[in-house]
Amino acid sequence: MGTVVAPRITTRGLLVDLDASTPRSAVNGETGWKNLVDGGGVRTNTIFGSPDITTLGGVRTWRFTGTTQYFEANLLGVNNQPYLDATVEAWIYPEDEVSAGDRGTIARINGNQSLYMSWNKTSRKLSTYWYSHATNGYHETGAAMDRDKWHHVCSVHRYSQDLCDQYTDGVKTVASGTQADSTVYGAESTGQAVEIGMESSGRQFSGGICILRVYNVALTDEEVFGNYNAMKYRFGINV
Repeated sequence: MGTVVAPRITTRGLLVDLDASTPRSAVNGETGWKNLVDGGGVRTNTIFGSPDITTLGGVRTWRFTGTTQYFEANLLGVNNQPYLDATVEAWIYPEDEVSAGDRGTIARINGNQSLYMSWNKTSRKLSTYWYSHATNGYHETGAAMDRDKWHHVCSVHRYSQDLCDQYTDGVKTVASGTQADSTVYGAESTGQAVEIGMESSGRQFSGGICILRVYNVALTDEEVFGNYNAMKYRFGINV
Protein backbone atom coordinates (compact mmCIF):
# COMPACT_ATOMS: atom_id res chain seq x y z
CA MET A 1 0.00 0.00 0.00
CA GLY A 2 1.61 3.26 -1.07
CA THR A 3 1.25 6.61 0.62
CA VAL A 4 2.05 10.26 0.11
CA VAL A 5 2.88 10.93 3.75
CA ALA A 6 5.82 12.97 4.98
CA PRO A 7 9.30 11.40 5.01
CA ARG A 8 10.27 9.35 8.07
CA ILE A 9 6.67 8.63 9.08
CA THR A 10 6.17 4.89 9.56
CA THR A 11 3.89 3.46 6.89
CA ARG A 12 3.88 -0.17 8.06
CA GLY A 13 0.22 -1.08 8.56
CA LEU A 14 -0.94 2.49 7.98
CA LEU A 15 -4.65 2.65 7.08
CA VAL A 16 -5.62 6.26 7.74
CA ASP A 17 -3.41 9.35 7.52
CA LEU A 18 -5.20 12.68 7.91
CA ASP A 19 -3.39 16.01 8.02
CA ALA A 20 -5.08 19.41 8.26
CA SER A 21 -2.27 20.98 6.24
CA THR A 22 -3.59 19.12 3.19
CA PRO A 23 -6.00 21.34 1.21
CA ARG A 24 -9.63 20.44 1.63
CA SER A 25 -11.10 18.37 -1.15
CA ALA A 26 -14.56 17.46 -2.39
CA VAL A 27 -15.24 13.96 -3.69
CA ASN A 28 -18.82 12.94 -4.49
CA GLY A 29 -20.12 15.84 -2.43
CA GLU A 30 -18.12 14.92 0.67
CA THR A 31 -15.83 17.57 2.13
CA GLY A 32 -13.33 17.51 4.92
CA TRP A 33 -10.17 15.57 5.68
CA LYS A 34 -8.63 13.64 2.80
CA ASN A 35 -7.10 10.26 3.61
CA LEU A 36 -3.53 10.38 2.31
CA VAL A 37 -3.14 6.61 2.24
CA ASP A 38 -3.32 5.31 -1.31
CA GLY A 39 -5.47 2.25 -1.84
CA GLY A 40 -9.07 1.91 -2.91
CA GLY A 41 -9.10 5.51 -4.06
CA VAL A 42 -8.95 8.74 -2.11
CA ARG A 43 -11.69 8.94 0.51
CA THR A 44 -12.71 11.98 2.55
CA ASN A 45 -14.51 12.52 5.82
CA THR A 46 -17.96 14.09 5.79
CA ILE A 47 -18.12 17.24 7.91
CA PHE A 48 -20.87 17.87 10.47
CA GLY A 49 -21.46 21.12 12.33
CA SER A 50 -18.99 23.89 11.69
CA PRO A 51 -15.42 22.96 12.61
CA ASP A 52 -13.11 25.17 10.62
CA ILE A 53 -9.58 25.34 9.33
CA THR A 54 -7.58 27.89 11.31
CA THR A 55 -4.18 28.38 12.92
CA LEU A 56 -3.46 27.47 16.54
CA GLY A 57 0.00 27.78 18.02
CA GLY A 58 1.34 28.56 14.58
CA VAL A 59 -0.04 25.35 13.06
CA ARG A 60 -2.82 24.93 10.50
CA THR A 61 -5.49 22.73 12.04
CA TRP A 62 -9.14 21.78 12.18
CA ARG A 63 -10.64 23.51 15.24
CA PHE A 64 -13.70 22.37 17.19
CA THR A 65 -15.39 25.25 19.03
CA GLY A 66 -18.92 24.01 19.74
CA THR A 67 -21.03 20.91 20.23
CA THR A 68 -21.98 18.57 17.36
CA GLN A 69 -18.84 19.43 15.39
CA TYR A 70 -17.17 16.34 13.98
CA PHE A 71 -16.16 14.32 10.93
CA GLU A 72 -17.25 10.81 9.97
CA ALA A 73 -16.72 8.43 7.07
CA ASN A 74 -16.07 4.74 6.34
CA LEU A 75 -12.35 5.13 5.72
CA LEU A 76 -11.51 1.51 6.56
CA GLY A 77 -12.25 -1.40 4.27
CA VAL A 78 -13.92 -4.65 5.26
CA ASN A 79 -10.68 -6.63 5.32
CA ASN A 80 -8.15 -4.16 6.70
CA GLN A 81 -9.66 -3.01 10.00
CA PRO A 82 -7.59 -3.31 13.18
CA TYR A 83 -8.61 -6.48 14.98
CA LEU A 84 -5.59 -7.86 16.89
CA ASP A 85 -3.07 -5.03 17.07
CA ALA A 86 -3.79 -1.35 16.55
CA THR A 87 -2.09 2.02 16.82
CA VAL A 88 -3.89 5.38 16.96
CA GLU A 89 -1.80 8.55 16.84
CA ALA A 90 -2.77 12.23 16.88
CA TRP A 91 -1.53 15.77 17.40
CA ILE A 92 -4.00 17.75 19.50
CA TYR A 93 -4.38 21.28 20.91
CA PRO A 94 -6.89 21.12 23.79
CA GLU A 95 -8.77 24.29 24.68
CA ASP A 96 -11.43 25.22 27.25
CA GLU A 97 -14.33 22.79 27.20
CA VAL A 98 -17.49 23.62 25.28
CA SER A 99 -19.65 20.92 26.90
CA ALA A 100 -20.03 19.05 30.17
CA GLY A 101 -19.11 15.38 30.19
CA ASP A 102 -16.25 13.05 31.03
CA ARG A 103 -14.22 13.01 27.82
CA GLY A 104 -13.65 14.65 24.48
CA THR A 105 -13.45 12.16 21.66
CA ILE A 106 -10.35 12.64 19.54
CA ALA A 107 -11.20 9.64 17.39
CA ARG A 108 -13.52 6.65 17.47
CA ILE A 109 -13.12 3.78 15.03
CA ASN A 110 -16.63 2.42 15.07
CA GLY A 111 -19.02 -0.11 13.58
CA ASN A 112 -18.22 -3.37 15.36
CA GLN A 113 -16.06 -3.17 18.51
CA SER A 114 -15.27 0.51 18.84
CA LEU A 115 -11.75 1.77 19.54
CA TYR A 116 -11.59 5.13 21.33
CA MET A 117 -8.87 7.72 21.68
CA SER A 118 -10.08 10.44 24.04
CA TRP A 119 -9.06 13.43 26.12
CA ASN A 120 -10.14 13.20 29.76
CA LYS A 121 -11.65 16.61 30.52
CA THR A 122 -10.83 16.43 34.23
CA SER A 123 -7.43 14.74 34.43
CA ARG A 124 -6.31 16.14 31.04
CA LYS A 125 -4.82 12.75 30.18
CA LEU A 126 -4.92 10.48 27.16
CA SER A 127 -7.80 8.03 27.60
CA THR A 128 -8.06 4.86 25.51
CA TYR A 129 -10.55 2.02 25.31
CA TRP A 130 -11.23 -0.80 22.82
CA TYR A 131 -14.44 -2.76 23.30
CA SER A 132 -13.94 -6.55 23.59
CA HIS A 133 -10.24 -5.88 24.13
CA ALA A 134 -10.25 -4.42 27.62
CA THR A 135 -12.22 -5.47 30.68
CA ASN A 136 -11.45 -2.50 32.93
CA GLY A 137 -12.82 0.26 30.74
CA TYR A 138 -10.72 3.27 29.81
CA HIS A 139 -6.96 3.05 30.21
CA GLU A 140 -5.40 6.29 31.44
CA THR A 141 -1.75 6.75 32.27
CA GLY A 142 0.89 9.31 31.46
CA ALA A 143 1.26 12.99 32.25
CA ALA A 144 -1.53 15.54 32.30
CA MET A 145 -1.44 17.81 29.25
CA ASP A 146 -1.67 21.60 29.34
CA ARG A 147 -4.42 23.33 27.42
CA ASP A 148 -3.53 25.76 24.65
CA LYS A 149 -0.45 23.79 23.63
CA TRP A 150 0.25 21.15 21.01
CA HIS A 151 0.64 17.56 22.22
CA HIS A 152 1.48 14.26 20.55
CA VAL A 153 -0.58 11.30 21.76
CA CYS A 154 -0.35 7.67 20.71
CA SER A 155 -1.98 4.45 21.91
CA VAL A 156 -0.55 1.08 20.89
CA HIS A 157 -2.63 -2.05 21.48
CA ARG A 158 -0.48 -5.20 21.62
CA TYR A 159 -2.56 -8.37 21.34
CA SER A 160 0.31 -10.76 22.08
CA GLN A 161 1.06 -8.98 25.35
CA ASP A 162 -2.51 -8.22 26.49
CA LEU A 163 -1.83 -4.55 26.99
CA CYS A 164 -2.04 -1.01 25.71
CA ASP A 165 1.00 1.27 25.80
CA GLN A 166 0.39 5.02 25.96
CA TYR A 167 2.72 7.73 24.69
CA THR A 168 2.37 11.43 25.51
CA ASP A 169 4.78 13.99 24.06
CA GLY A 170 7.48 11.42 23.45
CA VAL A 171 7.20 9.68 26.83
CA LYS A 172 5.97 6.10 27.10
CA THR A 173 3.84 4.68 29.90
CA VAL A 174 3.99 0.89 30.00
CA ALA A 175 0.70 -0.84 30.66
CA SER A 176 1.70 -3.78 32.81
CA GLY A 177 0.61 -5.49 36.00
CA THR A 178 -2.35 -3.67 37.55
CA GLN A 179 -2.24 -1.10 34.74
CA ALA A 180 -2.77 -3.67 32.00
CA ASP A 181 -5.91 -3.31 29.95
CA SER A 182 -7.00 -6.90 30.32
CA THR A 183 -5.82 -10.36 31.22
CA VAL A 184 -7.38 -11.67 28.01
CA TYR A 185 -7.10 -9.35 25.06
CA GLY A 186 -9.89 -9.73 22.51
CA ALA A 187 -9.65 -10.29 18.77
CA GLU A 188 -12.62 -8.36 17.41
CA SER A 189 -12.26 -5.89 14.53
CA THR A 190 -13.08 -2.23 15.04
CA GLY A 191 -15.48 -1.50 12.20
CA GLN A 192 -15.05 0.77 9.19
CA ALA A 193 -16.22 4.19 10.40
CA VAL A 194 -13.70 6.79 11.55
CA GLU A 195 -15.22 9.58 13.63
CA ILE A 196 -13.16 12.60 14.67
CA GLY A 197 -13.97 15.23 17.28
CA MET A 198 -17.14 13.91 18.90
CA GLU A 199 -19.07 10.80 19.94
CA SER A 200 -21.93 12.70 21.60
CA SER A 201 -22.45 16.28 22.77
CA GLY A 202 -21.04 15.34 26.19
CA ARG A 203 -17.98 13.92 24.50
CA GLN A 204 -17.22 16.84 22.22
CA PHE A 205 -13.52 17.58 21.85
CA SER A 206 -12.68 21.26 22.10
CA GLY A 207 -9.64 22.66 20.33
CA GLY A 208 -7.43 21.61 17.46
CA ILE A 209 -6.84 18.22 15.90
CA CYS A 210 -4.23 18.47 13.18
CA ILE A 211 -3.09 14.92 12.46
CA LEU A 212 -4.72 11.53 12.92
CA ARG A 213 -3.22 8.19 11.95
CA VAL A 214 -4.67 4.70 12.36
CA TYR A 215 -2.60 1.52 11.93
CA ASN A 216 -3.60 -2.14 12.00
CA VAL A 217 -0.27 -3.07 13.61
CA ALA A 218 1.32 -2.33 16.96
CA LEU A 219 4.08 0.16 16.26
CA THR A 220 7.36 -0.39 18.07
CA ASP A 221 8.77 2.16 20.48
CA GLU A 222 11.24 3.21 17.82
CA GLU A 223 8.48 3.76 15.27
CA VAL A 224 6.32 5.81 17.67
CA PHE A 225 9.27 7.97 18.72
CA GLY A 226 10.31 8.27 15.07
CA ASN A 227 6.88 9.63 14.12
CA TYR A 228 7.00 12.05 17.05
CA ASN A 229 10.50 13.31 16.25
CA ALA A 230 9.70 13.70 12.56
CA MET A 231 6.84 16.10 13.30
CA LYS A 232 7.64 17.82 16.62
CA TYR A 233 9.40 20.86 15.17
CA ARG A 234 6.31 21.68 13.14
CA PHE A 235 4.40 21.88 16.43
CA GLY A 236 6.93 24.11 18.16
CA ILE A 237 8.67 21.38 20.19
CA ASN A 238 12.42 21.97 19.93
CA VAL A 239 13.80 19.52 22.50
